[in-house]
Amino acid sequence: MKKTIGRWIRIFITYLKYGKFVKETGVIIKESKITGTGHELYKNVIITKSTMNENVIINKRSIIQGSTLYGFNKVGCNCSMVDSVIGKFSYVADDAQINLTKIGKFCSIGPNFKAGLGSHPANFMSSSPLFYSPTGIANFSLARKAFFEEYKKSEIGNDVWIGSNVVLIDGIKISDGAIIGAGSVVTKDVPPYAIVGGVPAKIIKYRHNPEIIEKLLSLKWWDNDLSWLTKHIKYFQQPIDNISNLKDID
Repeated sequence: MKKTIGRWIRIFITYLKYGKFVKETGVIIKESKITGTGHELYKNVIITKSTMNENVIINKRSIIQGSTLYGFNKVGCNCSMVDSVIGKFSYVADDAQINLTKIGKFCSIGPNFKAGLGSHPANFMSSSPLFYSPTGIANFSLARKAFFEEYKKSEIGNDVWIGSNVVLIDGIKISDGAIIGAGSVVTKDVPPYAIVGGVPAKIIKYRHNPEIIEKLLSLKWWDNDLSWLTKHIKYFQQPIDNISNLKDID
């Protein structure tokens, strides 16, 4: 009963402070910094110890904890984002589970993406956390301290497209411009503009030739403001067949 009353009190306080952003019932915001305009928060969204800048949409039953969303982001339904960062103009589709992951700008992440799930030792006598983790299993452990690093930070660059049902193993870096095929399990770092797929994921090909990739990486277009993007919009609306297609961009 006390928990139910406490929950409704938090919902009421949230509505008083952030009512203009609350689109459906059950939204709770605690110990967070919400700035800017254009936010949309839907049913049973929970945001704790997080920062959200302008124009962030969080869909039903998603949880944001200890994370930063830099703006113009969309998070799908039933997502969990913990101790992570998502750059401007990036979105995450439904059923994502993201932990200890930095996501760059202009990223497109498909449904059921998993990152930061943790790992187990393969070269110990046992892979069970009962022996190496103080959290153990069901609040019981034989370890008084951690003997194995269960969680490592992962990084996703800018302009990365990740298909549906992708799993990213802890500690992996996906570089700028990469594409990860649906259903892949990424176990190694992915170089810039590589297209990878499979279990485990392997390089299939590259989005562009080396000369174009070098130009795009030096250009770092994702760090430019909206006025620059608007001025150069034509370059984003047609294929890049050769380096001459980029000769006039600055």
